[in-house]
Amino acid sequence: MPEESPQKLEEKDEKASWNLKLADIIIQTFAGGSIGTFATLLNSSDLPKLALGGVIGGGVAPIVFAVAEPISKKLKQGAGFLGEATASSTEDTAQKWWTGLSGFERKYLQALQSYCYALEVEGFRGNLPPLALADVYIPLRLDTDRSNVYGQAKIDTEIWHFLPQAESAKQSPLQNRLAVIAYPGYGKTTLTRYLALSYSCPTYKQKGAAKLLPVLLRFRDIHGLIQSETQPKLEVLIVQMIKGLPTCSELPVTEPWMKQQLKNGKCLVMLDGLDEAPEDQRETLSRWTNRQMQEYSSFFIFTSRPHGYDASLFQGVRQLGILDFTNSEKRNFLQKWYRVERWRNKWEILFKESQKKNESECLSEQQAKAQSDDEAKQAAADLYKQIAGNMAINTQLAVNPLLLTIIAAMHNAFDALPERRAHLYRKMFDLLLEDRPNRCDTRLKLKEAAQNQAVLQALALSLTQADKTQFNRERGT
Repeated sequence: MPEESPQKLEEKDEKASWNLKLADIIIQTFAGGSIGTFATLLNSSDLPKLALGGVIGGGVAPIVFAVAEPISKKLKQGAGFLGEATASSTEDTAQKWWTGLSGFERKYLQALQSYCYALEVEGFRGNLPPLALADVYIPLRLDTDRSNVYGQAKIDTEIWHFLPQAESAKQSPLQNRLAVIAYPGYGKTTLTRYLALSYSCPTYKQKGAAKLLPVLLRFRDIHGLIQSETQPKLEVLIVQMIKGLPTCSELPVTEPWMKQQLKNGKCLVMLDGLDEAPEDQRETLSRWTNRQMQEYSSFFIFTSRPHGYDASLFQGVRQLGILDFTNSEKRNFLQKWYRVERWRNKWEILFKESQKKNESECLSEQQAKAQSDDEAKQAAADLYKQIAGNMAINTQLAVNPLLLTIIAAMHNAFDALPERRAHLYRKMFDLLLEDRPNRCDTRLKLKEAAQNQAVLQALALSLTQADKTQFNRERGT
């Protein structure tokens, strides 16, 4: 790489010097001045008039990025002329100021909205249309574990029942920790994405919920970064996550500012998929998660399958399960699913193609949507009738979002469900024992569905011969 010329190096040093002087002026302003103080100090400084013209003409916001690092360094050193207490208070004020000026929250929430906008059905190899999560989401009914620390009876409600409400009194930290524990396909990951989407849109207001800054971390992404019960700090991982989102790499969000938000109870922190981390790391991850929840007053939700969750490693956590879909919820899900499918895969395409033809041959969007909705209603009603007419499918298979999606995709492809449940089981085995685990990097020792199925068949035969329906870990191995 060619060396920079002496002139370039001199220009760099001069620019760095200007930034340091601007940082001093901003710190003095935060320490007790006003915007008038800022202007006075700026004009009385020995900064070149050309530089001042650029700052004043372009507004204050553009200098945020240039001086953020010098300000942070000076404040951590006590800012020289400031006392430690003043420096600490000034640092918090400075963080709020430059994050506000840069539009940090708006840009971050827009990026998070994009990240969570689509419904993700990981590992599913089917003819699925592009599904917007908000268009097909069915609220999950949650129930409390009877053995939870509150000793309350089982309840049946949505997640919003547990989240801070805009009009309610401040909640106790012991009410701010939830563990959603459920088997594959019940929508744990979709629930966290739905909440992240709701707080970034922000449709959470329609639920009467209080404003929180949503944070979504996946254990499969962060497990390699967690070294111990205490390291790294949560704010470090959150800042890394934010800057890893598209369009967010240059946002001036800092760890001290994020730490303050966590301590002040301003965040909704969601940690998804504890069971997806390697088994030999789960205890460390559990202890780390518990430590973060004890340290900060923000609201926490983490998810796991039952085999990945050890309740003894957590303190003051309320455990929630996810209930099977009711018949009404199944019907609602199928109607939403088919409404999107018919439009995206058929009538939206036909509508757009018609616009290229003569005016007399064009479809109006109203015509196309009316026909699409009518076909969707008929298809959903036909599928629900087939499900309701088969007791085994209705009560054992069509009980959660993932399995109902498989059933809907098969019905959409063939107009009728297979008479033999074996065909449905085969599709579900492939998804749950191969496609989905490999897509989620769950690290099954046997990578192919046929291999896992052979093990399960032998185990099922053993249980049948012993007249049992459940097995423990030792018997399974």
